[in-house]
Amino acid sequence: MSEPSLPGLGSATLSQADYATIANDLVDTLAALDEVDPSVTTFQMVEPSTAFGKEMFDAIELIGYGIQMVEGDLGKHFLSYKAENSQTQDGYRNAYSVSIGEIHVEREYTRTGAELTPTSPIAVSGVREQPIASDDGLKSSSVTFTSVPRIIALVADDRRAAEANGKAVANVFDRQRSNYASAFSRYTNLDTQRLIFANDSLHLAPDNKRVLERMAAGVDPASDIISVIGCSLGGTAIDNGNQILAEGRTNRVKEWLMFAGIDAKLIFDEACWAETPWDEAVPRRGVVVTHKRAMADG
Repeated sequence: MSEPSLPGLGSATLSQADYATIANDLVDTLAALDEVDPSVTTFQMVEPSTAFGKEMFDAIELIGYGIQMVEGDLGKHFLSYKAENSQTQDGYRNAYSVSIGEIHVEREYTRTGAELTPTSPIAVSGVREQPIASDDGLKSSSVTFTSVPRIIALVADDRRAAEANGKAVANVFDRQRSNYASAFSRYTNLDTQRLIFANDSLHLAPDNKRVLERMAAGVDPASDIISVIGCSLGGTAIDNGNQILAEGRTNRVKEWLMFAGIDAKLIFDEACWAETPWDEAVPRRGVVVTHKRAMADG
């Protein structure tokens, strides 16, 4: 069984064996962490619906974890996984990851001809640094620990829960507050910029690009996140234009922040649109970008 080839993985399709290799690589590392010892840990999982998901389920079961099947409960024992295939200024990025609560294990891979190889160390976050004996069979066994404060892990959990409940895509105007308001309460604002766009336009002006570059340069990935709220309020000549413009402006700014070096996981993006203004709480045609830092007592 195979799935369609993904950009950057070569012309060959990924086979079921490839997915099994990647899943076992990630799960072996997860199982080596003291905090999630397979002999005493049970995960919650939803029924897998993809080839990679099926191999992840098998790897979790084979290594000895208990498994409780659920319909989507995102409690602290819920296990999620992701295949992220994207194009960046540095080329294609093919990252696979598994997460349980605060703990996140991720690695990038590539397929060259008949050979699957890692293109990064295994990155572990959400736990204390600890020795890991690993022989992953992929020509590299290096593991790096990323210092990610618990506060950011909690915000990431809030984000996943919001997305699972359909809240992350909710119109900010309808809610009259950010989708991530409860998570943001644990942060302080360092800088807020309002980037104004031309009417009915998604064009990010050079001055706005420079503002984003300056903001990105001051971001500490160990403690900071960026909130992005794209806005379109009032009249527009485009059919369904307010939503299209608000979400498009959000994506335009997010893309530029990523181009400037900000990890997508640190960007919390949403949109605000309506046919009427919002008492200038947000710009009628623009994007509100806020650099936030975790509070020391969080």
